[in-house]
Amino acid sequence: IQEQKSYLKKLRKDGNELLQITNGNTLVATTGLQFKKNKVYQGILIVNKNYVAKGLAKYFILMSIIKFKSMSSKNEFFAGVDLKNIASIKSYIGCGFKVFKKKKNIDILSINIKKSMPKLYKKIKIY
Repeated sequence: IQEQKSYLKKLRKDGNELLQITNGNTLVATTGLQFKKNKVYQGILIVNKNYVAKGLAKYFILMSIIKFKSMSSKNEFFAGVDLKNIASIKSYIGCGFKVFKKKKNIDILSINIKKSMPKLYKKIKIY
């Protein structure tokens, strides 16, 4: 967790947007936007092991994209995912991301919010 805190401090210092996902006072996940070379990369990290492998990543990705869209004029978001992280790739694809570019160890996925927003709202189930 300390490594994640240091990483988040650096991201904030560099002008990136970060949000915490909490349940009451418990930190569940962090999500953020990184601005690189005229592209906006969205990332998420579930930090609380009680919330891992529960099918929540897709929900967190969708909600953070909708929130970030309200904070940004950009319509296209990207995510770089390690090829070994099959669960994350499936989560992003399940949210409507498509493979934009394949690199040696990662897939760069993308979603166009302007085109996908109605579909995103249909995928969200509020309990």
